[in-house]
Amino acid sequence: VMDRLIRAAEDTSEPGVAVQTDPGGDNLSLAEAIAVAATSAARSVRAKAIVAFTESGTTARLISKHRPASPLLAFTPSAWIQQQMALYWGVRPFPMSRGGAPEAWIAEAERRLILEHLCMPGDIVAVVSGTMAGQVGGTNMLKLHKIGSIKS
Repeated sequence: VMDRLIRAAEDTSEPGVAVQTDPGGDNLSLAEAIAVAATSAARSVRAKAIVAFTESGTTARLISKHRPASPLLAFTPSAWIQQQMALYWGVRPFPMSRGGAPEAWIAEAERRLILEHLCMPGDIVAVVSGTMAGQVGGTNMLKLHKIGSIKS
C-alpha cells in the first residue's frame, strides 16, 4: 500500500521539474525566488550539485519543492535541523560550523564535498545562502561557483 501511495504521489514529479507549474508569479518571497532561480540555474549549467546553507532548513525545503535534477546538499550548524532536512525530498544534510561569512562556508563545503567524492575541482555548484550568519529567514544569495576556485 505504501509503495502504491508513494508511486502515485511522485508519478507527476520528475527530477528537475517543479511540482508546481506556476512558481507563484509576482508574489514570491526573496527566499522562494532564490529557490526557483537556483533550480533553474543549476539545470542550465548542469551543476554537479546545489549547495544550500541554512539555519532553519527552510532554504533546503523551498529548493526541494522544485525537485532539482542536481543533488541538493544542505549545510546547517544545527543537528536537529540536519535530522529534519533528512526527511525532505532529495536533500542530503551536512553539519557545518557556526558563524563566519559565506566565502568561509563555501570553502568548508568545498573541502567536505571533495573529501566525500561528491564534487571534484572544476565542477560547478549552485550555492544558496543568506549573507548574514545566524539570521533565520535571510536567504538572499545565489552564486554559481566553480569548485577549487577558493584559495585556502
